[in-house]
Amino acid sequence: MYQELYDEKHSFILTTNHEITKPDGKKSFRPTGEYEGNLLCQNCDNKIIGDLETYASKTLYGKGLPPEQAPVVINHKNQQGIQFSFVKNIDYKKFKLFLLSILWRASISTRPFFNEVSLGPHEERLRKMIFEGNPGGEMDYPFQLKTYINDKSMPTDYIGQPRTMRYEGHRIVTFFICGIFYGFLVSSHSKPTELNSTTIKKSNELKILHVPQGKGWEFIAKFAGISTD
Repeated sequence: MYQELYDEKHSFILTTNHEITKPDGKKSFRPTGEYEGNLLCQNCDNKIIGDLETYASKTLYGKGLPPEQAPVVINHKNQQGIQFSFVKNIDYKKFKLFLLSILWRASISTRPFFNEVSLGPHEERLRKMIFEGNPGGEMDYPFQLKTYINDKSMPTDYIGQPRTMRYEGHRIVTFFICGIFYGFLVSSHSKPTELNSTTIKKSNELKILHVPQGKGWEFIAKFAGISTD
């Protein structure tokens, strides 16, 4: 996950939403450990979450996993021209808990960078799921991934400031990390059916949508709430 998050001094390259206005927009630098610093016990950080991060890093970048554990990625384009990657053999439990740990750590962080993420009672539920190793059902905190990493003209070296918004009465928490958009639905109510096709499956399968070629900066601006008119 963090392979491309560092500069040569091993600092996160973070961009606040108001800074994402043009391709050469300003970058701000923070020490490593933006999610974890002084928040978690050593066992929680180094063992439980550390193991999840190790798996996710190897999964996302295709390095270090034995062949029988490595994800299989097949790229598709549907009749409407929408491109996506269909990922098989991705560990439902480990990968989902890793993503939920990002969501949870953002909520418990005291850093201003994460001030839009406040999960209320969901915070404790997520904590228990993570530390008990329980990923829940497919529609417990479903998420959608979208990426522009196939567009080599786009940057992959910053993290966009997380946002919280409302959609049909549900809370949506979004992250933009190294060219990949993560959108989580945080709700106790019935979930929109369209997420059924994109959230990770217990069959160890995941669909990742692609941002259309040439639309990357428009997508980033939309994520950041910046008008492109």
